[in-house]
Amino acid sequence: MSSASFDIANERSDLNQYWYSPASIEKLVAEVKHHATRCAFLSCPSLYFALPADDALRQQSHVFEFDRQWAGDRGFVFYDYHKPLQVPIQLCDSFDYVVVDPPFITREVWSQYLETVQMLLKKGGKVLFTSVLENHGMHSQGLDQGLYVPLYRPSIPHLTYQYHCFTNYIATQLQVQNPELEPEDAKTRSALRMANDLRESEKEFTAQMQNRSREGETPLPALARANADGTSDGGRVMKWTHIPEGLTMYKDGAEAPPPEEQEIDYGPEYKSAVERRALCDAFKRGVDQSQRFLDALLKLQGKSNAEVEVAKVETERLQLLDSMEALSATLLADPYKSTPDELLIPVMKECVAAYRAVKIERQLLQELAADATRKYKSPVFQRQKELLAEMKILKKNAANAAAAA
Repeated sequence: MSSASFDIANERSDLNQYWYSPASIEKLVAEVKHHATRCAFLSCPSLYFALPADDALRQQSHVFEFDRQWAGDRGFVFYDYHKPLQVPIQLCDSFDYVVVDPPFITREVWSQYLETVQMLLKKGGKVLFTSVLENHGMHSQGLDQGLYVPLYRPSIPHLTYQYHCFTNYIATQLQVQNPELEPEDAKTRSALRMANDLRESEKEFTAQMQNRSREGETPLPALARANADGTSDGGRVMKWTHIPEGLTMYKDGAEAPPPEEQEIDYGPEYKSAVERRALCDAFKRGVDQSQRFLDALLKLQGKSNAEVEVAKVETERLQLLDSMEALSATLLADPYKSTPDELLIPVMKECVAAYRAVKIERQLLQELAADATRKYKSPVFQRQKELLAEMKILKKNAANAAAAA
């Protein structure tokens, strides 16, 4: 496949293309090269094509891009962020480094890119994101780990707002000011140093907790797991393999995947896993919405003539709780449910009961919000990850059975 070329002077406004400055490209590529052996460049062709065609890293890397002007390059993978799971299955869980620079900074767009990152990145892999500073918390939450903010900020000459870099490790080449930009004010620099120090403290604490002696400890009931042979895994958490539903194999990833209507039947057990995972997601979103309803009721307490609005919010809140209660009943009735599902059902019921009974008082609502994350949403989210891993195994078994037939 012939090599395509990149022209930094050619920015397509219809695709929201704004390239880094040459000096910023050089600095960001230096960071990538210092850490990566195989990199996925998501919507950042300027960095990918800065690597020479015969460079060892480029030979092992891929650029995921919607603009087909670079389709002639060996490493090109057509990528549409509206379909974040449609990437080549042979590239999943295969990169030790992922760089991301989406065309938009909104939560809706970034959530799609983060799904793709979770698929492509190996366990323990490193990431480099560029976006506005206000997105730091959103990125950390979406990646499910804290992110550092290096001192270096890339210059993007034709972009109206300033980007920062975010990494899940301590950067080595980005700990300097960018001479192309005015230094940030002292207050912002101090806040960033504090955030980075906190991130490092969290890492050290997590490592200590993971390595501590567990003699005499009893696993939490919500984390107890039963293996296929009936033995227990001692409460260890199943790891997410990042292989999602709907993936298909296609040559080199350089062509668009088959149309979505070409669905493959992987059997009833696989279908059940998909439905149970969607059910968990619906319940988790229900918890968030329940909290928003309670916050709205708290605000309405101090308003006069708000009876009609209060009644409306309360009716919608109770309807939501009814639907959440129905989700636990649906899970209970699923013929393919397993022990982790059965352990999740009482957690879901306890959650609904807590939201039904809570009084509209600030302190009580704050305590419930804290419990919602720790006691209710966390086990549900964990089960979603496990079901994703189970779906991969079921899909692989179905494919092997079809090939042997």
